[in-house]
Amino acid sequence: MMIHQKKFEFTHLFVPLTLWVIFCLYTLLIPPDSIVSFLGFYLVLFLALFRSLRLFFHLSLALPVSFFPLFVLGLFQFQLNNSINLSLLGGLLITIFFYFRKGK
Repeated sequence: MMIHQKKFEFTHLFVPLTLWVIFCLYTLLIPPDSIVSFLGFYLVLFLALFRSLRLFFHLSLALPVSFFPLFVLGLFQFQLNNSINLSLLGGLLITIFFYFRKGK
C-alpha cells in the first residue's frame, strides 16, 4: 500500500517565519503604552502561533493550543494568575481537544 504525503512547499514555512520575525520586531520596537499596542501584540502572537502549529497539527488542535498562551498571558496581565485559573484553563483546553477529536 502506497502512502501519499503532502508536498511540502517553501511558502508553508515562509509565512510562519515571517510572522515570528514581525513578532520579535514588534516586541523590540513598540512600547506597551496603550491598549492598541497590547492588542497588536496579542494579534501577532496568535497569528504566529497558529500558523506555526498548522504546519504540524490539524485545525481542531492548532486553534485551541494557539489561544491557550494568550489566555495565560491575559491572566498574568490582569494579575489573575493562580493555580486554580491555570488548571481550569488547562482542563478546558483538554476538554475542547477531546470534544473535537471524538467527532472524527
